[in-house]
Amino acid sequence: KGQLKNKLEEKKKGELLICDTGLEVIKIWSVVKYGSCNTFIRAKAAQHRADFYLLLSPDVPWEPDPLRENPNNRDEIFLHYVSELQTYRTPFTIIKGRGQQRFNKAVQAIDNYFVNSY
Repeated sequence: KGQLKNKLEEKKKGELLICDTGLEVIKIWSVVKYGSCNTFIRAKAAQHRADFYLLLSPDVPWEPDPLRENPNNRDEIFLHYVSELQTYRTPFTIIKGRGQQRFNKAVQAIDNYFVNSY
């Protein structure tokens, strides 16, 4: 609820807001990990979409950390994200590559989206 509140406040300002997660991520992970998702999260994920998404390909090596799991089904989870974005007809670009190349592709995708949308 706090994340949603912050996003709505930033959007009202008309500034570019880049987030590394959203309600759709919580929705997908709830379904993948627990087999279901809270109705509040489902409803809000459908209502509050970002203008544009960078979907990062699982083409970089998996590295463990305290928040990362599922090293063996990254492609399956990636397809959940693709399906979610396509279901809601949300504009997105898949970003592949490593390091600076990946970063440059992300910046270019953002530039292209906003130049062509506004």
